[in-house]
Amino acid sequence: MSPKTVRRWIAEGELPAVKLHRQWRVRAAELDSLLEGESDAA
Repeated sequence: MSPKTVRRWIAEGELPAVKLHRQWRVRAAELDSLLEGESDAA
């Protein structure tokens, strides 16, 4: 997946994230659960 996609998910509230300085931090479990949901929908 592209960084642009991840940033869009964060902006839309689909992926919880925290911005520390200039970097976004995402929990691996949150990303895994979002990706599992995406593959189930396909």
